[in-house]
Amino acid sequence: MQAVLVSVITSLIVSAVTFVFGLKSGKNQADRSKLQDFYKSMYVGLRDIRKAIQENCPKKYINYESKTTGSITQYLPPVTKIFFYGDDVFLNKRVANMALNLERRCMTYGDFYAKSARNVHSKLLENLEVFKEGYKVEKSFRSFNGKESIKTVNPNNIQSNRPVSYSIVLSEQGRQSLKSMLEDVSYGISFETVEQGRILESTTIYPGGLKCTADEFICKLSSFVAEDQDKIEREKKELLKDCDKILKKLRRRSKEPVLFFETVFGAIGDIFH
Repeated sequence: MQAVLVSVITSLIVSAVTFVFGLKSGKNQADRSKLQDFYKSMYVGLRDIRKAIQENCPKKYINYESKTTGSITQYLPPVTKIFFYGDDVFLNKRVANMALNLERRCMTYGDFYAKSARNVHSKLLENLEVFKEGYKVEKSFRSFNGKESIKTVNPNNIQSNRPVSYSIVLSEQGRQSLKSMLEDVSYGISFETVEQGRILESTTIYPGGLKCTADEFICKLSSFVAEDQDKIEREKKELLKDCDKILKKLRRRSKEPVLFFETVFGAIGDIFH
């Protein structure tokens, strides 16, 4: 009799677990497409952020859409956007938080990178002796904050300029490219800081406008950001490595949003709720 009772109880428990597991699997399957979209959105967003870091043009919060509530404006890069609308409740908490923290680090890096690049312009204003006499420092009518623009003399009456970002100074590859442009006497160069389509400050250098050689000028520019370069390169390596790790997880989740063991433990947890 006791053996029969144990058998019946065991059968009931197995049936209950099987039933709950079936319900959990069914729900996960119903949510599959929605979850795939969320993970894919995070994957694509962080992949693009990583690409921008790799190419030395890291993204900042200001590059994304924003929402204003009262007097508070919040920018919404891809992962932050999912959290902003509360859709993170559908996702694996650990993976979603890892993605959010990494995105925040990438945005902080982008802001620091941009600040370091803009420092080049400020330092040029303090070192105007690198330009030949006749240069002009004036308020930029295109700038909404009234920052000065610098223009060198133009002895060869060059009419065309190549626009470049001040951030070109922050990488070895950029400095090599800058050297080639400075040595091309067919064009001038216009360093610009552009945000939301507005030029905040600029430095236009025409062929024959420098007192020094291209190498000496680049060395001078590099010295302006020397303290930042080590930090930039170190953080770049760390962020690229961490991006690769989370992208691997998100790629996997985009294909299979809920892992098998999560379904099992989730079903067991539901039994005791």
